Amino acid sequence: RPLIRTVFFSLFSAEKNVSQLNKHYNFLNKIIAFISLPIFMGVLVFGDKIINYAIDPKYLPALNTLWIFAGFMMIVSFQFPLQLVVQAVEKVEITFYAKIFSMYNLIGDLLIVQIYGIIGIALITCSARLFQLIYIYFKIRKSAGLQIEVQSIFKILMNSLLMTIGLFLVRDFINSIFSLFCFSSL
Repeated sequence: RPLIRTVFFSLFSAEKNVSQLNKHYNFLNKIIAFISLPIFMGVLVFGDKIINYAIDPKYLPALNTLWIFAGFMMIVSFQFPLQLVVQAVEKVEITFYAKIFSMYNLIGDLLIVQIYGIIGIALITCSARLFQLIYIYFKIRKSAGLQIEVQSIFKILMNSLLMTIGLFLVRDFINSIFSLFCFSSL
């Protein structure tokens, strides 16, 4: 991240071109989607196998939490390039106002923990970060003319879904840590 941050800011400060800023933002989004979407899909399909063979079968009841955590990590990863744009165009007040979702997170956690436990906390936290990401995007989109290249992300999503079908087909052949590693590395 420090290297990407340095390159991102040096490219923008040299050009001061908002269209180039948008190009660099979309490039980072594509890289993140290319990595995080297949990992997320793999965790959805192989989550129980990962817990069973790589961790310990006694943690299998935490599978739902693992899925939520994987989704949370994917959402949070898309906030990095967005924050770079916010900093580049010097609209840090957007990030400040987005902190309101931290209050939603805190209050939601306190209300939900008694009913849904750790799953509820994970869902509230994930939704708070998602709302924060959406808020920042729409605010910075007005200021910087930011546009997400939806077609590229959609292609990556479709390829990830095809990969997921393949993972479902080989799922029954995973019966050890070695086979899990072999099929995960495909």
